[in-house]
Amino acid sequence: MYRRIAAGKITENCHEEGQKVTLDGTLLRITYPGSPNYENVENGDIPETYWVLQPDKTIGCAKGAPEWGERNFMQLVVQSEFYNEYRSLVGHRVSVTGTIMYARSGHHHTPIMLETQRIEAAK
Repeated sequence: MYRRIAAGKITENCHEEGQKVTLDGTLLRITYPGSPNYENVENGDIPETYWVLQPDKTIGCAKGAPEWGERNFMQLVVQSEFYNEYRSLVGHRVSVTGTIMYARSGHHHTPIMLETQRIEAAK
């Protein structure tokens, strides 16, 4: 019985793909290795630079998420105009609203990602 109660507490705060969330954290600009090998830019892989949210609270539970990688970074999927509009927020605390999605391709560099609808300076 204790195991069931403990498991219930864990899943209560468990995120799921498709869930809309607002998370606070630091907006980062990170370059990852791209094709052909997705391993190392210095060895010839094409650099892929993305905006990434480092949430204040690590995503501890994400039902069905890929098991690789760190959950304390979330690659942001943003509309192209976001780069100019919110560039001044890179390196600062922000509040990001979006829909959780899971990595599906080599261009997805964090297991849990955020399809972003809004970015604003954190209060």
